[in-house]
Amino acid sequence: MLIEWIVDFLKARKLSGIPQGSVLGPLLFLIYTNNLMECCNESYIYVFVDDAKIYRHIQCPEDCKLLQYTLARLQS
Repeated sequence: MLIEWIVDFLKARKLSGIPQGSVLGPLLFLIYTNNLMECCNESYIYVFVDDAKIYRHIQCPEDCKLLQYTLARLQS
């Protein structure tokens, strides 16, 4: 029931994000940012307010693969 309520709230949004002043906005933001941290075990993440930077020092081809793996996990 709760999931359906959130899906209905977000349905047919033309722009990304939640409308300013919404009741669900802060809750959905916290859920989203908490999941970011779980996706970035292979790389580093810097989060400040509503901005996130994912990075990894590239020294060999394996580092590129790990960074790409992190981005793929984040996207899914």
